[in-house]
Amino acid sequence: MKKAKLIEHGSSTKMESVVPAAPGFPVGGYTLVFGARSARKSTWVEHLVARWSCGEAEGVWKGQPVATLMISVEDDWKSMTLPRLTAMGADPALVFSMARGPGRRALRFPRDWSLVMDRVRQLRKNGHPLKIVVVGSRKTHDRVSERAESRKG
Repeated sequence: MKKAKLIEHGSSTKMESVVPAAPGFPVGGYTLVFGARSARKSTWVEHLVARWSCGEAEGVWKGQPVATLMISVEDDWKSMTLPRLTAMGADPALVFSMARGPGRRALRFPRDWSLVMDRVRQLRKNGHPLKIVVVGSRKTHDRVSERAESRKG
C-alpha cells in the first residue's frame, strides 16, 4: 500500500485541470461556503443559482441555462427561497427544491441519499438539464458529502 505524502512540493506535483461551473465551483467537485451567521452565504449561492438558470454565470456553462436542485431545511421554499431567486432573475423552470421525503418528513443523511439520487435521475429523465445540487446547511452538507465520497470508490 502506497503511503500518502503529508507534504508535496508544488513544482513536483502534476496538476489536474479543473473545469469551473463558476469561479471557485469546480464541476464534479465540492465547494464549501463558510462564514459567520448572517453573512449572506445563502444569498450569495442563490445569486449563482439564479445566474446558472439563465446561462449568465461565468464558467463552463456560460450561455447555457442549467437546472439546479436545492436541498435545504433551513429556509422555506415557497415563502423565502423561491421569491428571492425570482427577484434575482432566476428562471423558476430550472430551479428545483427538495426538503422532504416520504410522509413529508425532513430529509436526513445518509439515510435519504438514495431519495436525492432518484430525484436527480427523474429530473434528468424528464429532460431537465440538471447539473448542480446545492445543499443548504453545513449539517446536511456534511452528511451528503460523506455519502458521496463513499460512493466515489
